[in-house]
Amino acid sequence: MYYFRLKAIGLCFLLTFVLQGISFAQLKRVTAPNMISKPAIYVNSKGKRYSTEITFEFKRDIINLSKGVPNASVSQISLPMVKHFLNTIRQKYGNFKLVKLIPSATWGDTVRTNIRTGKTVYITDMSQYFKLKFSNLVPVDSISHALAKFQGIVYAQGPIIKFLTVSPNDPEYQVNKYRWAFEAINASRAWDITKGSFNIRISINDQFDNLGQLHEDLVNKVVYRDTSTASGGHGNTVAGVAGAETNNNLDVASLGWKTSIMINSWNDPANQISSAINHGADIINFSWIGANDTSLKKCY
Repeated sequence: MYYFRLKAIGLCFLLTFVLQGISFAQLKRVTAPNMISKPAIYVNSKGKRYSTEITFEFKRDIINLSKGVPNASVSQISLPMVKHFLNTIRQKYGNFKLVKLIPSATWGDTVRTNIRTGKTVYITDMSQYFKLKFSNLVPVDSISHALAKFQGIVYAQGPIIKFLTVSPNDPEYQVNKYRWAFEAINASRAWDITKGSFNIRISINDQFDNLGQLHEDLVNKVVYRDTSTASGGHGNTVAGVAGAETNNNLDVASLGWKTSIMINSWNDPANQISSAINHGADIINFSWIGANDTSLKKCY
């Protein structure tokens, strides 16, 4: 009875595919900035997705391949209705390969030793992850949805769309010993959302030397200086972190690619805070501390 119930479900889904049919006219490839999808994904005028790969997982040892063997055949599937379903899909949409995602994984091989603690740990069984690789474009979401309905299958899905996070080309950013701080706060993920705004002004109230000339990475970013010679020093470094020109193949990257920078001295804090506010600061940054209590702490 259980077998015949599964057979009825399978035939129902197959009939749905036959009635739906397939039209490859005016398929449009899905693209977006920084997007990666292997293989390519296409959509028709109704938004239906077409591609050449479907990934799925069996709940138990349905295909038992020797370790290291990557290719399987539909005939090796021990679930009759899944075997019948895939054979019908091949007849309708063309040939495909059945490929094991991790050829080295074998059923039940889930025990490992933690290399640091030496303790026994258990990992997920990865032996039943497979991929259908079609020779032609097929309606991957429709087939995946039908395949996932079978008992014995954990999930089935078409290609996944991925997006590369932004990586500026500034030399110091490319050096790992400097990039770790950006990675610690997921800066590249944030840059995919926003790179700041020139309308936002950050006042760096800090210790600046009197070099006169601004650093190349700050020339186009500084909109106010309390003196014409204020540059360099600790404040210069802080200003670079906050708003150095970024992705310009020069020195450092900043968190606020498009942020405007203001330079104010750390001397006479109350007046400098007031000056920053009067000149339109949205944010005032202090990268220093005081050793003594002060009545000016309300200004900080």
